[in-house]
Amino acid sequence: MTAAADGAIEAEVLRIVAELVGELRAGRPLTVAPDSHLERDLGLDSLARVELLARIERKAGVRLPPDTLAAAETHAEELGFDPLLIVAIMAVESSFNHRAVSNMGALGLMQVIPPYHKDKIGTH
Repeated sequence: MTAAADGAIEAEVLRIVAELVGELRAGRPLTVAPDSHLERDLGLDSLARVELLARIERKAGVRLPPDTLAAAETHAEELGFDPLLIVAIMAVESSFNHRAVSNMGALGLMQVIPPYHKDKIGTH
């Protein structure tokens, strides 16, 4: 994928987030950035995060496993990242295709290369 395509996907994810935040905040402006924290910065509770995931799925034309956002939130918190960043990486790297395989052998939503990341993917 090209840098321009990556940028377009990131911009679209941010647009979807901003649209939802705008609806929930009744039009009060709030800046959404790639490092915005879903709950702390944007005020998205668990129900709003489920709605966000549904909107991203509709836009991408995919159906993600129900625990995708919860797993992104859990792992992002453990690593000190925002879940939105994890979701954006999934969008850019695999277009939310959990079966994606690159020509370099990268696998899954995050496009992990197994020989280099065995410690990260376990025995799945």
